[in-house]
Amino acid sequence: MRIAIVMNPRSGRLSREGETLIAELRNQASVCRVDSLVEDGEDALKAALSSSADAIAIAGGDGTIRAVTEMAMRAGSALPLIPLEK
Repeated sequence: MRIAIVMNPRSGRLSREGETLIAELRNQASVCRVDSLVEDGEDALKAALSSSADAIAIAGGDGTIRAVTEMAMRAGSALPLIPLEK
């Protein structure tokens, strides 16, 4: 399964260790793309949906999960979650 990750770099561990975590995610064979939703969440999700991903993963807190879930549900995408503590 190929996964595209839509993430909020201001959320939880990403705000503290973001660069390291993002680099690790990008090095995973199953991850085909990592997009940030800081600038435009809808553009990040559209890019993820247009990739070769089988599913979209969300990396972020409650607000990130809610926003991306709403957009992804309208698009009919699978949604594995990556919760990040604060």
